[in-house]
Amino acid sequence: MLFSSFAAFSLLCTEPGRVETPLQVVRFMVGLAEAPKSGKLLEPASAHGPFLQAFREAHRTDGHFFGVEIAPPVLKLPLWAMEVVADFVFWEPTEAFDLILGNPPYGIVGEASKYPIHTLKQVKRLYKQTLSTWKGKYNLYG
Repeated sequence: MLFSSFAAFSLLCTEPGRVETPLQVVRFMVGLAEAPKSGKLLEPASAHGPFLQAFREAHRTDGHFFGVEIAPPVLKLPLWAMEVVADFVFWEPTEAFDLILGNPPYGIVGEASKYPIHTLKQVKRLYKQTLSTWKGKYNLYG
């Protein structure tokens, strides 16, 4: 069991709508991942880059690390990682990556007064036009 109580889970919530991936989950996922020592790694919805940091520590790699984040205030990567401010759904990288690792956020596209992740309401129409699987009520990366 990852959470022994709701209180433990709530400690991971940094603000409404944002939940930190538990470190044990990050380490578990990183333990399953393999990539070349000099490969390119990407973390979508990266914030402070917990997956990038854990991968670098676990694999002692000198790879190239990239974090993509839609919200500039939470984008706080280490100096050795490249920061990209973008909506990952529409971001078009100019290069390929050897590994994409992360835990994307989940949230409803809607009004700021009801949903903490509300900036995406402005691009909801574009999501519907671009993504063939977008049907009905959707979560952020569903």
